Amino acid sequence: MKLYNTGDILGEDEYLLKIRSDNTGFLTKLTKKGELPKSFIDWNDYSPHRILPIHIVKEIFTSGWKLESWRFGTSQNWATIWHPMGFKVEIYLSDFLRIIQKNDIHKGELIGAFKWQENKLIKHEL
Repeated sequence: MKLYNTGDILGEDEYLLKIRSDNTGFLTKLTKKGELPKSFIDWNDYSPHRILPIHIVKEIFTSGWKLESWRFGTSQNWATIWHPMGFKVEIYLSDFLRIIQKNDIHKGELIGAFKWQENKLIKHEL
């Protein structure tokens, strides 16, 4: 993980990351104009005065993804998943259910190598 500096260009598998004090992470790409998305800029640690550092992370296929919880929103339902790097991310609950229909899970941990890609988990297929 390295700190993001204005003007940095992200590689194909690189994402911007902010992490709140409760270990919830927000992963995103730059906009097509090469700018930080407004939703990412506005996302904070429950206080508009606390600026969260922005990191660049490279997503690779790895094991260790584990279900934390799920929640029901107004327009979407979410699964909260522990990322193997030690923070939580949310994916659509429907996508998570599709994953566990086709893959093994043991005590909440997905078996196999996955990576986060544009709000989804994808599995490494041999």
